[in-house]
Amino acid sequence: MMWFWNRIEGHSLPVRHWCDQNDRLGRYGWTRHDFHSFGIQEIVDKNVVFETSFVKYANNSWRSRIEAKPKYAEHSTSMSPSVPISLIFYVATQRPQDRLQVLPFNAELKPNSNFQIEGHSHDLGDFRMSFTISKNRANVLFRNYLNTVSDPPLVYLKESLLKNLVLFDINDIQRNPIFVVNGDSFDKRDQISRANFVAHQIVFSSAIELYVEFQTLSSQSSSQSSTHSTHSVTIESYKNELQKRSLQFDKDFELKFGLEEKKFSQNEISFAKAIVSNVLGSIGCFSGYSSVHSDPSEEPVPYGPLQLLTGVPSRSFFPRGFLWDEGFHQLLISEWDRELSETMIESWLSLMNSEGWIPREVILGGEAEARVPKEFIVQKTTNANPPALFLSIEKLLNNGNVDIKWLHKVFPRLQLWYNWFNVSQMGQISGTYRWRGRNPNTRKELNPKTLTSGLDDYPRATHPTDDEIHLDLRSWVAFASRVMARIAELVDKSLVAQYEETAQYLSDNELMDSMHWSDKHNMYCDKGLHSTQVTLIKVRNKSDNGFEKERKVVIPPAYDCVPELGYVSLFPFMLTLIETKNPKLAKILDDLENPKLIWSSHGIRSLSRKSAYYQQHNTEVDPPYWRGAVWINMNYLILKSLHYYSSTPGPYQSRALSIYQRLRQNLISTVFTEYARSGYVWEQYNDMTGKGQGSHPFTGWSALIVLIMGEKY
Repeated sequence: MMWFWNRIEGHSLPVRHWCDQNDRLGRYGWTRHDFHSFGIQEIVDKNVVFETSFVKYANNSWRSRIEAKPKYAEHSTSMSPSVPISLIFYVATQRPQDRLQVLPFNAELKPNSNFQIEGHSHDLGDFRMSFTISKNRANVLFRNYLNTVSDPPLVYLKESLLKNLVLFDINDIQRNPIFVVNGDSFDKRDQISRANFVAHQIVFSSAIELYVEFQTLSSQSSSQSSTHSTHSVTIESYKNELQKRSLQFDKDFELKFGLEEKKFSQNEISFAKAIVSNVLGSIGCFSGYSSVHSDPSEEPVPYGPLQLLTGVPSRSFFPRGFLWDEGFHQLLISEWDRELSETMIESWLSLMNSEGWIPREVILGGEAEARVPKEFIVQKTTNANPPALFLSIEKLLNNGNVDIKWLHKVFPRLQLWYNWFNVSQMGQISGTYRWRGRNPNTRKELNPKTLTSGLDDYPRATHPTDDEIHLDLRSWVAFASRVMARIAELVDKSLVAQYEETAQYLSDNELMDSMHWSDKHNMYCDKGLHSTQVTLIKVRNKSDNGFEKERKVVIPPAYDCVPELGYVSLFPFMLTLIETKNPKLAKILDDLENPKLIWSSHGIRSLSRKSAYYQQHNTEVDPPYWRGAVWINMNYLILKSLHYYSSTPGPYQSRALSIYQRLRQNLISTVFTEYARSGYVWEQYNDMTGKGQGSHPFTGWSALIVLIMGEKY
């Protein structure tokens, strides 16, 4: 669906096509969505509010109806209500054998109030869509449609439509020009037209209510299908069904998260419901080929065909699958719907190649590629991503309702994936691990990024070498070993001992301390060839005689601890590898509480305020990312760990509880307050002000705030 304002000055057209945060909408998102059967959404664009909803009916064929209620927001002065608004609904198919056709005009279908499209696609079979204006038809200024060929249709829909717009003056409507699709007359459809792209335009001056019905067609005759499609569900019955499902959603939500029982306000509960709804409403099914590079090949090759059912971090900025993000997504989705979560985890595991590698970023199809910078499209089979799916599987095990048959089904792939980590990401010394993919030759970055770790610009060893070792990766493998032992206990007891042995070896506190603890800096850390002082300086660019910034190493590097206190140094704590009596746990709790280091009133910051990298750009153009901001996924793991240590006997039990209670309240207050102010959940939060930063709406792992509210760990 596309909509745009018509403006007189210069005839500029602010077109809304796909979800883009640069559109700067006041607010948009699902307020109710259960993934399976219904959803309600609100979109606020300047002085117009759009309310949309859908219901999926379960009878002989799959059908849904969409209700749209655009209306002018009260007390708005940013735009006169007389300025026309265009809504354009479009349908496209992408295979050569697919087809679309606009049905001939039929007087029995209420002239100027009903528009129908029939089509056939490989995935859906035969289908029909009908559009009916149910209220305020007098507000409609113009209706038209375009049927054309767009190649390929799903990537260039916007361009195909814009090149078919023409200016059309309606002098008796305050002389506002209207841009309309240069297509066929709406009320003179006397012949069937065929295309792979059909756009139906409605131009209106004030509030209208529109119903859209989609139905897959059975073997019934065309006339029978037409009657059934148009009259099977009345508007009143639709509203009743929508209300019924909304009430059921509310009951299910309280049963699963218990926020009323925890005495949250109705505004806070509505906020949490919207977050869960946006997580579920953002789930997408992607198909196509991934571009993959494998050594020793020089060029990437297509990998597939693949199909992936996944959550996305952000509809507006990251509308695709990310491997380690999905582990956090499933923590929330599994709380809502165990079977759905198991299906989605299995979908990710199905992407695995024969060696056990899974792409860390899944970009399938032309639409997905159009939203991704070229340098991120190719996936390398040497590069990993944190195995955060084990977090979700552990939660399924802890909830006690995991499907044993499903565990048997996915266990072989989990074994292969686990073994791939142990072989491909192992360090040069037994028991150590190293993220691949760092660039040792970069001259532009203050600290070479480690994209594969998921923590991007978090400072690591300044001079990447093959003998550096990474604390967080070791912690992930130790944690995965522990979960694999639990799964083996249910599906193959003969394998329990080997996974337990590895888990105990990697979690052995004395061994871990000898490899990753620094007495000098009193912290856990990476180790590698590291300079404690580097800077970006301006140098002359030989190509255009201008200036650019390059890295200068002030102090020569030495192999040592990378003394950067923050999320990486907390990983043994976050994944509960530290024994409850280990005195190093006390030091970590000290650091957590210290506002001069990583404690803030808005959550635990990603990097200590005392770090030389705190809030520093990594290049001339790359702003700080994991260098001080508060991230909800890491704070969830910190709370989960504090919850564990506060409920497990040990000398630091009461202290862990105190920190847990204060941190939990700070996080809830920050995310809710910023949502109330801005209308959005954000990718990250400023550690000093609590303001949202990065992409929005970000109902990927930031949605874990609902589990934090419900204390579901």
